[in-house]
Amino acid sequence: EKFHRHIVDLLVRLLVRLPCKCALLLLQQFTHCAANRAIYLLFRRVICWQIPVAYLGTVALLTFLFPQNPDALRFMLGELFSGGLMLGAFFMATDYATSPMTARARLVYGVGCGLITVFIRYFGGYPEGVSFSILIMNLLAWPLDRLLRPRPFGGGKKHAKK
Repeated sequence: EKFHRHIVDLLVRLLVRLPCKCALLLLQQFTHCAANRAIYLLFRRVICWQIPVAYLGTVALLTFLFPQNPDALRFMLGELFSGGLMLGAFFMATDYATSPMTARARLVYGVGCGLITVFIRYFGGYPEGVSFSILIMNLLAWPLDRLLRPRPFGGGKKHAKK
């Protein structure tokens, strides 16, 4: 951990001293690396697709339908690719310990994260709502699993043996 902190510290010092274009190119390479890791995790089925797709789709839809600039498409793309939204959608919201286990609950969880993120970005005093939305939806992960649990085939009260 100490070595990792030292490397990050050196990288930050390097980025501060570089000209703006070089720093942006390095940041772009880091973003591509994170995207490649997310695709790899999806491909290997380490993370499920429901949470990131629902999260990013909800943010994209809401920011496209209710833009704060006249150019809706550009505003939507700016909201999707700025801040910690991609990091939150692929690496934070899909955490095993705090995300729902059932597929329908994962979709509702992702939509809830997206709604709360856009709400905080539009109406809150804090420009980035990703971490808060994930924390709030983590509180609802267990109730969502209980509420949206799939029924076993052939189960139910009317077919139960007496």
